[in-house]
Amino acid sequence: MVSLKNTANRESFKKSTSRIMFVPHCIRSLDCPALSTRDGIQCVECGRCVLGELRKKAESEGYDFYIVTGSSFVERILRKSKADGVLVIACNYEINKGMRALRGSKLPILGIPLLKDGCFNTCVDLDEVLLTMKNFRNENKMCE
Repeated sequence: MVSLKNTANRESFKKSTSRIMFVPHCIRSLDCPALSTRDGIQCVECGRCVLGELRKKAESEGYDFYIVTGSSFVERILRKSKADGVLVIACNYEINKGMRALRGSKLPILGIPLLKDGCFNTCVDLDEVLLTMKNFRNENKMCE
């Protein structure tokens, strides 16, 4: 289902210019020192997991980056956001659930499933995430 929805959302996502990336907290190391805040987990780039590197890459591509612990974080962030595109990394179940929940919002969502799920000690194919960001790079963004 995620693949079908990604295909359906592909062209709309390409046109988006203000993007958010949501990443699940379960990718973190079990001994992660980051604290949870109202806007999700705040990575301290300790090097124990891939999230510090992923955040740097996402932000360099213009994504607002959030490490979230659940759908209530996502809903709250989207309510206050002006995003017009969402890239979600999660297990297939959560991606499908999120895509269904946001169906009426007209917000194009792309999902990248975890390689290993299970709510803790999960992993994602970092190369796939980086390739997705590269393939959907917004060539019209302003240089700083």
